[in-house]
Amino acid sequence: MNSRPFVPWLSVEYNSHKEPMANEVQFETETEINSSFSKKKNKNNTPKLVRLVQGLSFGLIKSKKQADYVIIALFFISSVLLFITIASINVEIPAEALKNPEYGLPIVD
Repeated sequence: MNSRPFVPWLSVEYNSHKEPMANEVQFETETEINSSFSKKKNKNNTPKLVRLVQGLSFGLIKSKKQADYVIIALFFISSVLLFITIASINVEIPAEALKNPEYGLPIVD
C-alpha cells in the first residue's frame, strides 16, 4: 500500500529505505501533466447527464439514444408543467387600480 499522497506534477523517486532522495526529485513537464489528467476522462465520451439518466433508470435505458429521448421528454414535460403553473396564477387587480393607475403606489414626498 502506497501511503504517500499523489501529486501529479511532482514525481519523487524513493530509495530502498522509503525516504525521498533530494537529488532524485523530478518535475513532470506540462505535456505529461495533461496526459495524466486526460487518462481520467470518460473513455466513451458520453455526457454526464446521459450517464446519470442511464444510471437512474434501473437498467431500462441501454443506449445513448434512448437516454437522449428521455431527457427531451423530461424537458418537454417540465416546460408544460411550468407553463400551466404560471398560467394558473390568479392575480386580482382591484377595480380602483384599473380606474386610477396611481392607486396602490407608495407615496413619495
